[in-house]
Amino acid sequence: MGNSSSSSNKWKPLVAAPSAISECIKTASSEDEVCRVFRASIASRPPKNGRCAQLDALATSSDSVLAYAIKCDYVEAVKLLLEAGVPRSMTHVLEMWDPMAIAVWHGNPKMLAAFMAAGVRREYGLYTLATVAAYAGNAPALVNYDKLCETYNSKATDFNAVPNKDTFMTPLMYAAGRGQLPCVNILLNNGADAKLACEEGTALHAVARGPVYWHDNEAECFYSYASAMHKTLFGLDAKHVPSVKYNPADYGTIINKLVSAGADINAVDRLGCTPIMLAAKFKHSVGLLLLAALGADMSLRSVHGDTIQSMLGMSEPPTYASIHVMLTGAPPAVIPTLAPAPAPAAAAAEIVAAPSAVTRMDTEPDAIAPAPDAEEQVVEAEEVGGVAPEGKRGVLD
Repeated sequence: MGNSSSSSNKWKPLVAAPSAISECIKTASSEDEVCRVFRASIASRPPKNGRCAQLDALATSSDSVLAYAIKCDYVEAVKLLLEAGVPRSMTHVLEMWDPMAIAVWHGNPKMLAAFMAAGVRREYGLYTLATVAAYAGNAPALVNYDKLCETYNSKATDFNAVPNKDTFMTPLMYAAGRGQLPCVNILLNNGADAKLACEEGTALHAVARGPVYWHDNEAECFYSYASAMHKTLFGLDAKHVPSVKYNPADYGTIINKLVSAGADINAVDRLGCTPIMLAAKFKHSVGLLLLAALGADMSLRSVHGDTIQSMLGMSEPPTYASIHVMLTGAPPAVIPTLAPAPAPAAAAAEIVAAPSAVTRMDTEPDAIAPAPDAEEQVVEAEEVGGVAPEGKRGVLD
């Protein structure tokens, strides 16, 4: 959650009815037309004290002309607005989708480069920018985080922050849940704690839920907020909406990374569910099989009395081998030896490297996109104005 400041330092948006400029933008068919409208407005009412009042009229809200330009991916138009001082303070203390958060969500590295070139940093925000970046899979934004935020919001403060303990999670939890492997790597390499928990459990609980929960679930809290990113201030479709794909192999890799980083494989959430229970509940076959191979306790009960056996509808207490047979129709090539060490690398590799052998109870075949070299995909962005160049964005698109 963004830090508050004294009221004298808070930027207060002007309260203004939609102006003629809004109508001009609404009918514009290209970025060139929008830029002409902006230039004419700036020329007619030059900025005073670094601010252009006409263009600044709702500038901290998701209904601003700046937000419109970002959602349309109009980089040159955004540069014009920033040069005119629209706005110098990027957010309102009560806004979630402030302009900087919108830019991080849409993920164009040139847009973030424009913000940094203009010396603009995020000052407030209902939720941390790291939360948005991790959820959207914007790895370059995480790499350059300290350049995008004011000093009181940094990697050190935000990478383990929980915006709201009752309904929201840490950035690592979001990145893990949505299968954003590059973001998971960056967060873990910069101090994110795999052992932290909130009401919904740990990052291991998040990844155990699997892709269907995270990519197609209107009941998931952040998912409903993100719908605002698909419309402009006129209710029109945004011209640039990121397409985030996922790969079952990334979920297996993330599970292994979290366990290696100290995540408790048998930790419970507020309902007493362990990660493997959630994998069973949400039909996440890759997570279910790998957590079983890693030695998850399948005898535990949730607060409602559910067990892995009851969730899977099995007549006998489940084992790794019986789950493997249930999912694939064949016994495993390797039976993990769980004492004294975790599952051998061969068994884990079989699950992670060849998810096609697992019955797809968690995905539709055409929704799966391969992710080459996922294990090594640690994004340390090459800097172009502080942001990774196009083609090295780290977003799984």
